[in-house]
Amino acid sequence: MNTKTKIAIVAGIVIIIGVLLFWIQKQSDELAELRAHNSALVDQKTLKDGTVRNQRSISSKEDLERLIKESGIDWKLVRSDQKELGSKLKGIQRVVVRSQGWSRTNLDSTSTHVGKNEDGTDVSLSTVQCSDGSVIDCPDTFGYLTKRQELTLQEPFGDKQVPVGTVGFSAWKPSPWDATIHPRQYSVTNVVSVDKEGRSNYHTQVKVSSNGEEVVVPVDSAQYVEKYPEASFMFNPRLYFGVDGGVMASRISGTPVDSVGEVTPNMHVALFSHGKTKLDMNWTFLGIGVGYETQNQSVGFLISPVNYNIGKPLPLVENVFLGPTISLDVKGQVSVLLGIRVGL
Repeated sequence: MNTKTKIAIVAGIVIIIGVLLFWIQKQSDELAELRAHNSALVDQKTLKDGTVRNQRSISSKEDLERLIKESGIDWKLVRSDQKELGSKLKGIQRVVVRSQGWSRTNLDSTSTHVGKNEDGTDVSLSTVQCSDGSVIDCPDTFGYLTKRQELTLQEPFGDKQVPVGTVGFSAWKPSPWDATIHPRQYSVTNVVSVDKEGRSNYHTQVKVSSNGEEVVVPVDSAQYVEKYPEASFMFNPRLYFGVDGGVMASRISGTPVDSVGEVTPNMHVALFSHGKTKLDMNWTFLGIGVGYETQNQSVGFLISPVNYNIGKPLPLVENVFLGPTISLDVKGQVSVLLGIRVGL
């Protein structure tokens, strides 16, 4: 078996190991997503001050996009804007506030005011002159003819009332009605928190400000549907320092290698990664670097095709990667190594 065949076999073994590890990680991600769907539901809850904890659930990307479209949002426009910002879809929040509405008859006036003529004088009752010359005031049983009647309008939200405006009626005017609608301001405040699993929780409070009053209105429903974070490939150059150990496989010239065992401190740049974000990585790919062979006392050039983040399943550590390396030193010796490295 010649040297080239040996190198090809070693490279093939490294690739097969990497593919197998990646397949195992993919199956693990799918199982984690299934568990998240089954355990991530948080029920809606109303706190004493009217703040509402949103219902939270986990959804797939496809279901989430469907919910966005059903809400009336133009998903294409949003997606285009997200690309400009360099952001990815995380979830959709929907808050519903309903007023009860009302209809009444035979209502009393909220208040009455003395009527004024155009010249500022008080409105007086019309009179009728009798045949004997006496003058009699026209009857005004309910006081409508000289007093402006006013009805205050309020919109009910549960046991809360939001001022809407007033309606007035002046019986002595040709156009007797007047109305005032207060300007209103609706504000929604969301407090966002993230649990240890990276899932978002929302607490929402809705206020209406009208006519100098600020009313916290009850929320009918508040729901946050979050997309399960999916891992993806990305161009993500990062620097790593590590130590690799292994054996010298052969020399390109075919002559015997200087030593069998080798330990190589090194640094390399991994060009690609696979994970949820550029910082939250499961895998790195195509690491290219340089190291010093302590046994052969030679400089080696390294290629690390794939590395797995063993810091994920281990407690107290993160961004610690393990993976195979092929090294070619300046003496023409090829070594197969397994290394552990820390990312910056």
